[in-house]
Amino acid sequence: MYLIRHSERLDFVIPEEWEKNPRYKEHNIDPPITVNGGIIATNKIKIIIDNDFRLVQFIYSSPADRCLQTSRIFQNYILTTYKKLIPIRIENGLIWHTYGDATSWLSGNSHVVIENNKFVMKRPQLTIDSQMV
Repeated sequence: MYLIRHSERLDFVIPEEWEKNPRYKEHNIDPPITVNGGIIATNKIKIIIDNDFRLVQFIYSSPADRCLQTSRIFQNYILTTYKKLIPIRIENGLIWHTYGDATSWLSGNSHVVIENNKFVMKRPQLTIDSQMV
């Protein structure tokens, strides 16, 4: 299992552009990824998937827009490159509801594993690089 965070967030990189976005008025805590974020995600999926694409059965995603966008980039890459459509499963438990959890996640002090059919935070293991954080 690979656990991958969404790509570069618009509100972190260009907050003024996010605040002008019509989506901001609807739901200001659910920003999309940037154009560069799409490029980063496309480049990273090549590193991850080209070795193990046959093993991928599902892409799990939080319902957050940025996560779904990143998941779609991964799904499209696999479909275009390997002619295999991987379903995206939206998992509500993968979204952070409090700033404290997000801070713990972003600090690199933990990672998520599945125990007893639940996602559980654990100590860190391997990350590919800092661009997908």
